[in-house]
Amino acid sequence: MSIVKGGRFTHAARVSENPTDLAAQRQRREGAIRTTFIASVAVRVLSAFCSLAQVPLALAFLGTEAFGFWITLTSTTLLLSAADLGLGLAMQNQVAEALGRNQTNRTPALFLTTFLGLAVIGGAMLALGIPLARLIDWGDLFHLTRPELVTGAARGAIAALVLFSIGLPLAAATRLANACQWGWLAAIWNAAGVAGQLLVIACAGRIGTSFAGFVLLAGAPPLLANVGLLLHTARRLRWRWADLGFATPQERRVLLHSSWDFCLPQVGAAFIYNAAAPIISAVAGAPAVTAYNVVQRLFGLFGQLQQMVLTPLWPAYTEALARADADWILASYRRSLRGTLLGICLPLVFAAAILPWIIALWTGAGAVSLPDGLVWLLCAWNSLLAISNAPAYLLGGLGRMRRLGLISFGGSVFTAVGMLAFGSQWGANGVIAGLVTGYLVIMLPGTFYETAAALRALRKNRTPVRAAGRRLLPDSVRRPVLRLLSGPPRGRHNRRFSAGIFKVDRLGDFVIALGAIRRMTEHFGPDRCLLVVSTVAEPLAALEFPQTPRIVLPVTAGGIVRELVPTAWRHRRRFADVNCETVLCLRHQRESYHDVVLSWLTADRLVKLAPQEYPAIDPEHASSAELEAHRRVVTSTLGRQFSLAEVLPKFTAFAPSAGGGLLVCPFSIDPLRDIPQATLLSALNEWSRAHAEDIRFSGSTADLPRLEALCREARALGITAAGLAEPTDAVGFIQQVAGAKIVLTADSAGAHIATAFDKPTVVVQGGGHAGVFGPWRRSSCQIWLQHRLPCYGCVDHCTETENFCLTRIPSGQIVAALTAVSP
Repeated sequence: MSIVKGGRFTHAARVSENPTDLAAQRQRREGAIRTTFIASVAVRVLSAFCSLAQVPLALAFLGTEAFGFWITLTSTTLLLSAADLGLGLAMQNQVAEALGRNQTNRTPALFLTTFLGLAVIGGAMLALGIPLARLIDWGDLFHLTRPELVTGAARGAIAALVLFSIGLPLAAATRLANACQWGWLAAIWNAAGVAGQLLVIACAGRIGTSFAGFVLLAGAPPLLANVGLLLHTARRLRWRWADLGFATPQERRVLLHSSWDFCLPQVGAAFIYNAAAPIISAVAGAPAVTAYNVVQRLFGLFGQLQQMVLTPLWPAYTEALARADADWILASYRRSLRGTLLGICLPLVFAAAILPWIIALWTGAGAVSLPDGLVWLLCAWNSLLAISNAPAYLLGGLGRMRRLGLISFGGSVFTAVGMLAFGSQWGANGVIAGLVTGYLVIMLPGTFYETAAALRALRKNRTPVRAAGRRLLPDSVRRPVLRLLSGPPRGRHNRRFSAGIFKVDRLGDFVIALGAIRRMTEHFGPDRCLLVVSTVAEPLAALEFPQTPRIVLPVTAGGIVRELVPTAWRHRRRFADVNCETVLCLRHQRESYHDVVLSWLTADRLVKLAPQEYPAIDPEHASSAELEAHRRVVTSTLGRQFSLAEVLPKFTAFAPSAGGGLLVCPFSIDPLRDIPQATLLSALNEWSRAHAEDIRFSGSTADLPRLEALCREARALGITAAGLAEPTDAVGFIQQVAGAKIVLTADSAGAHIATAFDKPTVVVQGGGHAGVFGPWRRSSCQIWLQHRLPCYGCVDHCTETENFCLTRIPSGQIVAALTAVSP
């Protein structure tokens, strides 16, 4: 409990939505991206040097044909990496989301479940692949001519398959590090693996190993590097053996469901990145792969540069989405797209002009024969790939991969046909031309089309919390303005109150606080207390506490320039004569506006909850964190222990009546909390057939058009008892609830008003704020319906295509609940 003595108070952050908190998260997130990029630059330089140095050494030992076949086998196994069915990427997103929600205890089980699943897939691929590798005529398939290479080709393929089967589960270590936004750590271990590979290739020439032995030796260091990365990451996460276990059945279902979203995009990506070498080898022979690989290794340096930034962006997008920071996502995506065009595509064109000279200097004159036009075709291909990577990483981070998967899979089929058709006519150049054509015709437009849809949804689903993160004023201006607006105004402060009660909030929130306010007025005396309330709640406050003086303020003032400054100009002077012995704050989730207004009260003592002191939210039990917070504030203020029952809301100015009929309040202040219309109408249709009760729709005056439309829909379905309870002011709405026999409501003010009356009530509650304001009950007459999901507690920032926590509550369950509470 925060108790501050003196006349001026410092600002407190909101529990999870304060712009200051949001800014801190942005700063930490962007710091992680910068750290990853800076560390990656040094590490990638080393990695690139080792990768380029491998080429002349491997060419000298293997020769052009064997080198091309080695690259073909490596690319083929990379194609097989799509066999993980998207589990690695699904685990990366789930872990990043868990960390974004501060649920670190879930990460060991998510990783171990994924690791074992990939190990099973790898073992199955190995068992099936070894007999198949012995049956294939590798020499005929890839036009091999050297007798010793033809003889050892099958053993080399088996060696590559063994490496793939072991590496498939170990690759999850990189996904885990990326999910933690430790891409720099993955880059360091990757560089260690590439350096080890260079050392092995340099030694292979002196040992004189076979082709299969060379494949095994060259592939071992990256696997060992992944083992080191896994152990290092687990240590940084402070995992213990006792933490290891399997994901819950629900988590496994979510993981598998998510993995299917990534499966098809991963198949497409694996094909796009790795299919060229096997197809070139099949249509033009293994030596032609050497020229392609040498050019692509140099152009690939630009792709590595881009991935230094995009790799940490993926989990950062996921975490930002979990924290509802839509503005940061949009700004980061725009920056990544601009950086791609200016920092990748333009330099690629300049590099293509001098690439033949660089290759001759690198591998030796005449060591690699470049077909005419190959360099510029690969330049075009890498430019297109870079342009599409920025939106693809955004979609991956947002978890919108399903339609992209269909586009990618369909584009891969179209591209494969073009690569084979063009390749049979023009060799390696034709294969790359087919790759460029397929990507330009299907994949690139499809990716940007899906990205545009994702951006529209992101902008459309912004809520006031997300908008709060978008500041027109920089912090260097904003903070001095807030300080200028804060503090008690000048005056005599000669109106002395024993207690100032701050509850500037909406109607439903004020109802929840009725019990706590009543305990204060009973203790200090109603005329010795001062109520600071909102315009929305003031009519109720006037009836419930008629002898208590009130200061009435706007319920919120989000923008500093447009709202907070004018509010301070009009209302701050009203606090000039106020002096309180104690001020208690019952607004626990505060914005800057509330902290500023709170500071206008001159007092000897301030009692409020700090964000870290807010009660733990438990949506699975009949409790309200908000009620518990009120109880703690009252207990601290009055110096004795209060029970939760003592602060339960109860009306004294209104008398509930037995009434008649069913009152339906389907809408909330946030559309995401509304009762789904199809479910509601189906439930009311079934209810009306069994009960001869009037059904009246009610809500706020702003809801009138929607209420009228809903009433027409109900009558069109044959619900003849449906009618409209004309919306009035707050007092009129409370009287409507008081006169109802049964109340069916969304998670809104109607739920709290009906529960305070102890009415037979059914509340259809989503997961956004479950456990914060409800569920709470006065008796068994109240039933709160929920459909719990892993995303519960999203603060109404739904990332799904619909709010499944509400749409999956069946209409029959609503009817059964209404029957259960019916008197």
